[in-house]
Amino acid sequence: YDDDDAANAIATDPTGRFLYVANFNSINDTVSVFSIAANSGGLGPISASLAVRPTAVALHPSGKFAYVANGAGTDQVTVYEIDPVTGALCCASVVSSIPLPQGVQSLALDAEGRFLYAMSGSPGNAVTAFTVDENTGALAPLAASYPIPAGALAAVVDPSSKFLYVAAHDGNRVSLFQINPSTGALSNRTDIVVAKPAAIAITESLP
Repeated sequence: YDDDDAANAIATDPTGRFLYVANFNSINDTVSVFSIAANSGGLGPISASLAVRPTAVALHPSGKFAYVANGAGTDQVTVYEIDPVTGALCCASVVSSIPLPQGVQSLALDAEGRFLYAMSGSPGNAVTAFTVDENTGALAPLAASYPIPAGALAAVVDPSSKFLYVAAHDGNRVSLFQINPSTGALSNRTDIVVAKPAAIAITESLP
């Protein structure tokens, strides 16, 4: 692993055989692929694919496709095919059918891999939803972007695929959306202010 690389995001494939690391720096933007040793968890370098300002990486539940968010002014999503034997990435295609809000920071897939959500932090402050072609991995825009609080950095879909959670550092908020199980559309956003962790609060109260 090169000292010039700057690991920015990480994901494993569904089989637990491969690890993908997005490296975002001013010299060499890549997505590095590693094999995972079954017994020790140790990593072995496999390959690296060129990327453009990769801020997030998400793996399709089928293990066939990898999605990489390109931020820092690029603001696109790149779809890669995954070699089922080696885990290497190939055949990159950029989703350009819809312009994403600026500041793409995170990606989240539902449990079945039917929908993908791209989170844009400041200044975009929005979630963009896509449907996923389960045969080709291609993305198609689902709807107009959904507004969220400023500073979104991370997102996750719960295992039931009923809810999307988006964490934003501005105001320490988590936004909760309901997911339509048929269409993937989002609705009923609720913003929850996250208090300090209890352990920290207790420590601060001690003499």
